[in-house]
Formats: sequence, C-alpha cells, structure tokens
Amino acid sequence: MRTIEVSGQGVVYAIPDVSVLEVQCRVVDPQATSARAAYAATMDRISAVIRKAGVQGDDVRSSRFTLGEYYKEHNAPREGFYVEGRLSIRVRDLAEVAPLFDELVAAGATRVEGPNLEISEIEPYRTAARKNAYEDALSRARTYCEVAGLRIVGPLQIQEDDKESYGALMMGGKMGADDEDLLVGRHKVSVSVKVTFGIEPLGV
Repeated sequence: MRTIEVSGQGVVYAIPDVSVLEVQCRVVDPQATSARAAYAATMDRISAVIRKAGVQGDDVRSSRFTLGEYYKEHNAPREGFYVEGRLSIRVRDLAEVAPLFDELVAAGATRVEGPNLEISEIEPYRTAARKNAYEDALSRARTYCEVAGLRIVGPLQIQEDDKESYGALMMGGKMGADDEDLLVGRHKVSVSVKVTFGIEPLGV
C-alpha cells in the first residue's frame, strides 16, 4: 500500500492555577548544635506561616538540607557552622502569593524565589492538544491527496514527538481580584505528531 507521512501540531492554552515558591533558610552559629537548634526554630515559624496560608502538607516538599562548616572567606579560619534547608511550596490560591512572601521573610526565610506558575491538572490539556495535533496532520494529508488525485484509506501509524512544549505565552488572567494584582500569563501546551496514512488513487 502506498503511504504518506505528515506532521501535525496541536496547541491549547490554559491559565495557571498554582504558584510554586522556593523558600531558603540559612543559619550560621559558632556551634553546630546551636546552628541546628536555631534552624529548627526558624523552620517552625516558617511552617506555621505556611499552614496559616492554607497550604496542605502534600504541597510542601523539602528539596535540600545541609550542615557544614562556615568560612567567611576562602582559606580563612573556620568561624562556625551553617545549617541550610530549602522548601518547595505549591500555593493554590494565587491571591495569597504576595502576602505569603512577606510573612515568610518575616518568619526568618533567607530567600524566597518565584512565583513559578503551573497548571495543576495538565493532562486534560495534553489530551486536547493531541486531538488537535492529529486533526492538523489529517488536514494536511487531505490537502496533499486532493492535489495529487489521491484519497486517504486510513491512519497506519501515529508517532508522538517526545519533546512536548509547555510554557508561558501571553497575559491572560490575574493573581487576585483587585486591578493592581499581578497578571498571570497563559501557558501554551503543544504536542507534535507524525502520522502515516495509507493512500490510493481516486476511483479505486
């Protein structure tokens, strides 16, 4: 059977509904035990702030914890010990992001990075993008066959490109109800496919 292989791309857009914050806490003290105790006390305050903001336990992840010697400069004598940890927090109420920044710093966070905006339920958008990608490939195949005097028998093989595209594109929403709140960019979810169709001459 004669075949034709065409590519198709499907794109859908979604407004992110989750913000990810990276929170760093670092404590330095002449004694390792004192540094560890001060770090624990600071993290207790940070945890209380996170719970107050309504963030659930499943949305908090510890990504790093380090205890080491502290040197103010390279080749300088040791001045103590440091304890450093990092948390990743998924905030589902985007209006809480800015207030949470302030409260985390006030609680003792050394650094707060973000927000990195995400879509909590990405799979439905991927499914829609896949459907659009196939329809795009089918439309292209029909165009080529029409020009060449052929017709499509049916799809023989569908191969999805592993390099799925996902990222911010344009402004599309707000992080809260007030006009002064930060705008949230729409995210593009893109899927590419290669489809092999069986073809035959018209009239066969």
